[in-house]
Amino acid sequence: MLVAGVWLCFLLRGLFYSMLLPVWEGFDEYSHFAYIEHVARESSLPIPGKTRMSRAVAESLGTQPLPWQLRDLQPGVRTYDRYWQRLPPERPALAETEPDYIYEAQQPPLYYWLMAPVLLITPGGGLAVQVLAVRAASILLGSLAVPIGFMLARRVLKSEAAAIASISLVVCMPMGFINFARAGNESLAVVVYTVIAYYCVRIFKDGPTRATSAALGIAMGLGLLTKAYFLTALPAALVIFVFSRRRDLRLLLLTLGVALVMGGWWYARMLSMTGDLTGQIQSVAIRNVSMADKLHTAATLDWFRGLDTMLFSYIWFGGWSFLQVRGWMYHVFYVLFAVSIIGLWRALNRGVLVLLLLHGCLLAAIAFHIVIAQIQHGQPMTCGWYLFCLVFAQATLMCAGLGRWAGVAAILFGLLDIYTSNMILMPYYHGLTVHDAVGKMRAFRLEQIGAVEFWPRVLELRPYLAGQAWPFAAVWILATIALIACAVLCAGQARIRSK
Repeated sequence: MLVAGVWLCFLLRGLFYSMLLPVWEGFDEYSHFAYIEHVARESSLPIPGKTRMSRAVAESLGTQPLPWQLRDLQPGVRTYDRYWQRLPPERPALAETEPDYIYEAQQPPLYYWLMAPVLLITPGGGLAVQVLAVRAASILLGSLAVPIGFMLARRVLKSEAAAIASISLVVCMPMGFINFARAGNESLAVVVYTVIAYYCVRIFKDGPTRATSAALGIAMGLGLLTKAYFLTALPAALVIFVFSRRRDLRLLLLTLGVALVMGGWWYARMLSMTGDLTGQIQSVAIRNVSMADKLHTAATLDWFRGLDTMLFSYIWFGGWSFLQVRGWMYHVFYVLFAVSIIGLWRALNRGVLVLLLLHGCLLAAIAFHIVIAQIQHGQPMTCGWYLFCLVFAQATLMCAGLGRWAGVAAILFGLLDIYTSNMILMPYYHGLTVHDAVGKMRAFRLEQIGAVEFWPRVLELRPYLAGQAWPFAAVWILATIALIACAVLCAGQARIRSK
């Protein structure tokens, strides 16, 4: 019953974020949407560097306000700052230019195949309605990770109460919904990687069988068709089979064979088209950089700074406008993570070891991404939201490390969610706060609400909420409070065993 309640809260909070974020505020959302649109319209896959987005998507980049990060996309772009200052565009939107390439054509196709029917059943609703429909479908898809995450946490923590606390903690995290409530393949990735984590734990603890080995291979194959970072699951699976309770080379070959048969064709296609196995833009750009230069860069870059960018963009990063909270708020969560990691030593078991292994392989890929950024941009940075593919595993580890104090993590993430939505996101999208000349933004003050026409601005910029803003906001707040209470109560009742 409680699992169903947490699942419902995921859907309600996800739909709220789908309506909160303006069109294209999600990371790379316009290009992901253009990919879906191309698949729906042409019934074929876009070709990296050749296939262009539709005229409708291209023109939308100049006819509506865009995130701060896209301020230099093209002449005539208006950010939210310029929109509320009523500054006219420098020239008409892309009416006389050729639409840009679909740069997300680098992504594997599974998510886009699943989302294409959504556009086919909403052909006459206009761009805003289609984007909202894709976002809602993405949230519905991502919600499937909740019951799977519960099964994963229960198997690792050996406690139903602790498992419920774990999934409640995930649904409290605001950054998860900024990541999932958009046109983008992360919502599918979290489902598939949670399934992979579940079967890896089963195999490592109980030994492989033909059924579990085949299921893991299918999940890994689906992952390879979802995101390139699922390549990190391959070495993890190899280690798990080698050190499982019952070694069987044939079953290992079954798992890897199924995965590669399902997903290998995509990477062969990318290699032939781009010269790089993953086809990822950043990786393609440095394919001619020697391994010696990459290793030299890795040895000399500022890894503490790279780790910092990963952590704060994991904790909270306000969409493609790259909004942030106060530094001390991030540091509170840094301490929370450190305490949970230290606490893992008293809750160590075979399931915890598997989740640590999966994270180690994924973190190695993120470390490579930091090296790429250092080579390309001269800065050691990465995207912490990539880690959300394993967020249910992360919450499981956090609950294992914090024990009965896991409810504190839910409280902190819930408060962060309420604060950022009300004091960071909505004020910025309504023109109550703007960036200064160097890109920083002053904090919003409550007394500013009476100085502007607040709700008329809501209706003007975001048609999604229309006249229904209060009901959606009320449901979101109630769901958040319910999740915090559930996490606190269940964590207090949990008995986590380390055997």
